[in-house]
Amino acid sequence: MEVRELLREDAAAFNAMVNSVCRERRFLIRLEGFSLAETAGFIERLLDGAWPHVVLEESGRLAGWCVVMPREPEGFRHAGLLGMGLLPPWRGRGLGCRLLDECLERAWASGLERVELEVYAANTPAVRLYERAGFVREGRKRRARKLDGAYEDILLMARFAGTETGSVG
Repeated sequence: MEVRELLREDAAAFNAMVNSVCRERRFLIRLEGFSLAETAGFIERLLDGAWPHVVLEESGRLAGWCVVMPREPEGFRHAGLLGMGLLPPWRGRGLGCRLLDECLERAWASGLERVELEVYAANTPAVRLYERAGFVREGRKRRARKLDGAYEDILLMARFAGTETGSVG
């Protein structure tokens, strides 16, 4: 198992991986996924902007990702928005911890001071992961999503550079 940076030639595999998680309709805002052109454009922005990120590869297959997208407006450039995911066979094995640790190291090394995220409150494994990693709850968007007739709250969480946690693993 290797944690590494994303490559341009990973576009098709990255697209398939992210779209698979999107189609689960439980973890990501996007439900249907992205076109290959959208994914290739995202990878270009990620690499050109030197966004902190990592992917997990096992036996030549991408299995997970973690990326921090720096905020662009003036006054917010010290912060970034974290997004991550793992394919089902790799969940519950501590690999999310590994991805998150590595990506946060890169975020702090890049000069970011704050990493923030939004997570569905019902996604308790992810909420626990983020709390163990030192993220604190800053708010709750009540009934933020209504999907298939059911409401879901979204938690707003953040962590600052230099806050104590060590490894989440």
